[in-house]
Amino acid sequence: MLSPAPVDDSSNASAARFVRHFVTNLRFDVVGPARIQTSAYFVVFTQDGPDHWGRYRDALVEVGERWLFSHRFVSVDAVRPGGWFDGR
Repeated sequence: MLSPAPVDDSSNASAARFVRHFVTNLRFDVVGPARIQTSAYFVVFTQDGPDHWGRYRDALVEVGERWLFSHRFVSVDAVRPGGWFDGR
């Protein structure tokens, strides 16, 4: 069985030792010749399990040959009481 690699959190005693973000159900909608709106769901896990989850709503614009974020909206739908995000 594998376990997370140790992290030096000596600079922050309350730092989570294991944090992973999972993003799912990505949707891209073209709303103009150089503009896209996206939506996705996310869940964040720590060593104690699911910590918080919610939604991303983003707008991207084409600049040259790159797509850049012009806006990001984050909605946190729920938080595990006493968890990593709850203390922020």
